[in-house]
Amino acid sequence: MYLFTANKFRQLLVVSIVCICGICNTYADPLDSFEARNASMIDFIRWVSDQTGENIILGKDVEGDITVVVKSIDSSQVMPFFKQVMRANGYSVKPTKDGFLEISIETIEYSASEPRISKVYKLQNLRNTKAKGVFEALLKSSAMGNNREGTSIANIALPPVVEILPSSNGLLLSGTASQIKLVDDFASEIDTESRQVVIEAVIVESDAGISKGLGVNLSTVLSANGFAVATNSLGAIINPSSLGEGGHLIFSQGGDLAGLISAIEKSSNSKILSHPQILIMDRERGNISVGQNVPFLTSRQTTDGGTVIQQIERKDVGVTLTVVPHILSNDSIILQIQQESSSVTDSSIAADIITNTRSISTIARLKDGQTILLGGLVSDESRTQRSGVPFFKDIPWLGRLFQFNSKSSIQRELTVLIKTTVI
Repeated sequence: MYLFTANKFRQLLVVSIVCICGICNTYADPLDSFEARNASMIDFIRWVSDQTGENIILGKDVEGDITVVVKSIDSSQVMPFFKQVMRANGYSVKPTKDGFLEISIETIEYSASEPRISKVYKLQNLRNTKAKGVFEALLKSSAMGNNREGTSIANIALPPVVEILPSSNGLLLSGTASQIKLVDDFASEIDTESRQVVIEAVIVESDAGISKGLGVNLSTVLSANGFAVATNSLGAIINPSSLGEGGHLIFSQGGDLAGLISAIEKSSNSKILSHPQILIMDRERGNISVGQNVPFLTSRQTTDGGTVIQQIERKDVGVTLTVVPHILSNDSIILQIQQESSSVTDSSIAADIITNTRSISTIARLKDGQTILLGGLVSDESRTQRSGVPFFKDIPWLGRLFQFNSKSSIQRELTVLIKTTVI
């Protein structure tokens, strides 16, 4: 180990220019530019000690030659320049408790690699396909939190691995003991029982003229079957007869939906399109579709040989209900509802059949046992009725004298009632 002090080499500075192994400098501020190729490191350290007045201690195995080129530097930049040169050559400069500077070989700290172990987690409630993502996110966030910024660490430990066990609802975790313990602490919180929601829906279609009368009497029908109209967000009571285009209102729990269905069926101008019931797990998507799979002509091409090539696409036409429930802690339910009713009609104007579509898309919050009413979707239908004297109306040409054709436009309204029950 060598100790160089500023006083030891001060006697060499008799003149204003000092030359050490090709390094020439003046004591002017700023310092003159200089260049040293394959200069002795000891001589370079001696020059820095002389320029800064610092006492520098060389550690074991600090030796060799260096090359430096300085074009412009002043006395205040000598020490930062010196530390950067040492760092570039694989050495560190650290102050000691006694006020000296110690130069040593810079070492990289390696974290000890913990032995890897494996553990099987048998899930009771949560599906392993969903739990895998939760476990991986938990381990990833923990690894990011343990990464200390500003330290030079080469972590040679392999990342944890989470695998799905296809033969059972379980996961296989391979990692260190600390990673296994981290998952153990949260496994019971992650693997919780999922609640379910029973969705009972009634989709009704009626003539708009009749439905207005039905809407006026709807409050009476609801009250007779145990329903009570809930208030809206402004605290006002919503009158069912005032339900306009679209919109929804909520009825309190305790009502008899079967009795309400029976009352609606008694109307000759109302028809229940569908009465689906479905059991859905919390935050899962439930879908019910009742209808026909209708072919639609999407393109038509004629080849040079006269062959006609058609492309057909089949689509479901009918009644479709899609619900995604989200159960809150107070047994309130956030319902994401998508309801669609479609039908096809022929037209002499269009090139193909026409699809009539009425849909409702909404997100509503209601309590366990409450019923939500979605309505106000009105469509126009044109109907042509032909009547006449039997036999005579079918005679060519002369039959027109015994025929009577009438055209009418009928509005049809779609109403959806949805009742939720948490189990």
